[in-house]
This record gives sequence, structure tokens and C-alpha cells, in this order.
Amino acid sequence: GAIDGDSGPATAIEVANMRLAAAVLRNNNVQVYEFYPPSGNWDQIKAAANGAHFFLYRGHGIFYGDIQHPSQVGGISIGGTIYSSDVIRSDIKLAPNAIIMLYGCYVSGSSGDDRFSITSSEAQWRVNQYSDPFFDLGAAGYYANWFGDAFAKFLEYLFQGKTLGDAYKSYADYNAA
Repeated sequence: GAIDGDSGPATAIEVANMRLAAAVLRNNNVQVYEFYPPSGNWDQIKAAANGAHFFLYRGHGIFYGDIQHPSQVGGISIGGTIYSSDVIRSDIKLAPNAIIMLYGCYVSGSSGDDRFSITSSEAQWRVNQYSDPFFDLGAAGYYANWFGDAFAKFLEYLFQGKTLGDAYKSYADYNAA
């Protein structure tokens, strides 16, 4: 999804980051469908996601109402339209044990909109809300990360045979604390 308009510099950076991940998937013989601003619409994305083993999104994270503790978050933004967690649950039909990778505010707990330091429990609450629709759909793993090459690296580690946890721990920013 667009971050600062269809051709803004932040959007362009995240498109480049998604292309890194797409290249890893293709190099491992995965059929890849890519939707970058301004192309793609929800119907095309739903069709491509039908039976998908991987679902990757980089764009705006969504919150509802005022960011209060506990906050209400979840969903994705495509073409300026918000698709809520409930829409994801009803419209997306992933393969069993699919891997989900999301980038955006709230998906990993924190947000650029946070006006105060959030607690660990708030961060966990946000991650739970964001990951919940995908686990309801039968996903096996959920990765959320702010670093540009993280998706590509997680995928490389998974294709090397690492477990979901070991792939996460292998990324450079991992900190057990």
C-alpha cells in the first residue's frame, strides 16, 4: 500500500523492499503476484491470495478511533481503502500454514503515531490484534518488522530450512531481551 502517495519516496523504498522479498520467493520457485501503488485492487489481491502460502504487505497500519490504551488496530490499506481484520477474515483464503509478513504501524507493536511510550502489554495487544485474522485463516507464522530487508532475509532463512523461530532469531536486529 502507498505510504506517502503512489510515487512518494517512502512508498518507493517499500516497493523496493518488497521486490527483494519477491526475488527470494521466485528464486525458490514460488509463483509471485505483486501489487504496487497505484496498480492492484482488492479483487485482484483476493484472487491472488487464494491458496497462497505467503502473504506480504508493506504500507500503512490501521487504527480505529483515538490511540488509547488498549488501542484498536488491524487491517491493511490498499488504494486508499481500509480493509479491516473482519474483511481479511472473510475475503482472504490462504493455504494452510501460510506465512504472513507485515510492515506498518502497529503490526509489530509500535507506531510512529505513538505520542507516549507504550508498554510491553500494549505492544503485545496490538500484535495479537494484527495477527489474529491471519491465524484464524490457518496461518502458521506471523512476522512483523520495520527493517527494509527483513522480509527477504526471513524468507531466505526459511528456505534454508530454519524453523519459524530460528528464522526470526537469525535476523540482525534480534534481541532476546
